[in-house]
Amino acid sequence: MNYQIPANVRLRKSFKSVISFTLRWLILAIFLFPIFWTILSSFKTQADLFAMPPKLFFAPTLRAYQEIMNMGRLRHYLANSVIVSAVSVSIAMVLGLGAAYGLNRFTFRGKKDLSFWIISTRMAPPVVAIIPFFCTHSQEATALGAGILAAGATGLHPDIRTAAQAMVHLDPAFFTPNPEKHAFYSQLYEDVYRHLFPALRTYMARLTEIMADYEQTHPSD
Repeated sequence: MNYQIPANVRLRKSFKSVISFTLRWLILAIFLFPIFWTILSSFKTQADLFAMPPKLFFAPTLRAYQEIMNMGRLRHYLANSVIVSAVSVSIAMVLGLGAAYGLNRFTFRGKKDLSFWIISTRMAPPVVAIIPFFCTHSQEATALGAGILAAGATGLHPDIRTAAQAMVHLDPAFFTPNPEKHAFYSQLYEDVYRHLFPALRTYMARLTEIMADYEQTHPSD
């Protein structure tokens, strides 16, 4: 005796399948959209990049890629990236496979806690939990960073890393959050800084466009 599924049950299952399929594609699109937008932005001019509202349709250009390819040390940077990526992945695979085998094959005290800790570091890296923070002697971190870059560029130090090691000094005291200052800077952000970039975006796009035109007409400057 063949049992047939009622039509209303089949319709309900089909509806659930459609909803599930649609939600999965929607979630995938949400996660992939930043990558798509980044790639799309690489083909924009500076004016289109800062246009408001953002442009989805525009005249593509390869100028950004041409500028990157003309960089003298591009091969050096690519080689560094390949070496660092290969070495780090290889080390992670060797250590990870050994740890995974041990966690899967053996039973020991604290196994579940250790497994949970390993997974939790993927969701929230340990650096996030390092509170309180160390401070530098310099209260002007932005100026210090600019000075480090300048020291490396002018030859006062052989490279940026050496300049940072020589110029950054940690304060022996710790930094602990200050609720009053937090409230003050939160108010500044909400009332002022949050609105600055949208207000200046049009002028920034125009400034970038003017500078790009100047560079094209005066390549030797």
